[in-house]
Amino acid sequence: MIQEFKDLLEHLDPTQEKIHTASRWCQEFLTSNPSKTQSIVDAWSKSLETSSQKIAFLFLANDIIQQSHNETLKSMFNFALPRAFTISATNPTQIQDIRKVLKVWDDRQVFPKPTIEEWEKICQRAESQLPISDRSNLIYIINLAKKLNNLKDLEEKMRNMNGEAVKMSDEECKLREDVIKEIVGVMKKIHHGNLNVSILIGRINEKLKKLDN
Repeated sequence: MIQEFKDLLEHLDPTQEKIHTASRWCQEFLTSNPSKTQSIVDAWSKSLETSSQKIAFLFLANDIIQQSHNETLKSMFNFALPRAFTISATNPTQIQDIRKVLKVWDDRQVFPKPTIEEWEKICQRAESQLPISDRSNLIYIINLAKKLNNLKDLEEKMRNMNGEAVKMSDEECKLREDVIKEIVGVMKKIHHGNLNVSILIGRINEKLKKLDN
């Protein structure tokens, strides 16, 4: 039965469909086989070591942990996660994705704050070892993300002032489009042209939908 889980892990990618499929399988399996919890975490850890989709594994762990009320499972992941973060934090994009997961866990109190802080230190150490160009790009991306948030804040203020949603001006829309183009351009440089742009654009579009709602 564990082999079925390993097969799912072998084809895992960051798409919601793949992550939810693997997470559901895991939940159903552990409901019937609670004694196999360690085997599941071990399979996850070993598969992550050789996978090129390490961030997908962290997204999967996040889904499994939050969907499960099994404290034993969470405890076992707690021991496996430091190694997972260490080998996954190899470039600015992945460090940022790890931090997103950590923020969710911190906000929802999934793990104790001191534990989250220790994992954040892994990200900081990984950042300090990045090439200078990557570190510069990481700071640049963070600043671009702040621009998007500033646009959201502006729209919220307009709503509060008028009591209703107000469409963004042409100038503001152009600014938002320029920010997206800059993000794509920088991410391409970081990945030496190997970035899956469709995944990045999907993430940005999700952000923009929130701005437009």
